[in-house]
Amino acid sequence: MKIWTLLFFINLTSIYAFLPVAKITNIKGKPSLNKEVPVLGAEVSEGGLLSLKRGDQVTVEFQNGHQIKFGPGEYIVSVLNPKELLLEVSIGTVKVEVKKLTPNEKITIKSLMTTIQSSEGLWVLNNNRKQQRITVKEGELQIQRLKEAMILTKNEEAVIDLKVKFEKKKISERIVSGAMNSLK
Repeated sequence: MKIWTLLFFINLTSIYAFLPVAKITNIKGKPSLNKEVPVLGAEVSEGGLLSLKRGDQVTVEFQNGHQIKFGPGEYIVSVLNPKELLLEVSIGTVKVEVKKLTPNEKITIKSLMTTIQSSEGLWVLNNNRKQQRITVKEGELQIQRLKEAMILTKNEEAVIDLKVKFEKKKISERIVSGAMNSLK
């Protein structure tokens, strides 16, 4: 009986190892993944370049339940494995839903202005060339900019610009809902 249990566990573990870490579950418009038009179910891999034009939208689901919706912009998946995601956002909007993290799991979003570490929660990053707006509906984010750092929690928003401005404020549920609806 112990041998069968062990073989069953090994079999499940090996199946899990071959599942894609991230795959596309929704496509709107004609986005580009590594300069090709992606299809539903396409695997997103490390080093992937995702480009979306106005009106395009892509949803990527991760094997551990996390989900990121991408709006128009340019994104590079620098690191992608079951324990770590490093996404670089040069310009664009992402809506991030992070399920409960496993021990040693990290989700990091980098832009020219900040580095964001995410824990369990739901939040939106709107990043253009002059300003970045981060809106948190649920959870907690750690934001680092040069030598400054801040923590954002439920119903808080940070506005960061290229000059010196780095501020956060409490916002209403209506404003949070508006930010969350920017990518449906």
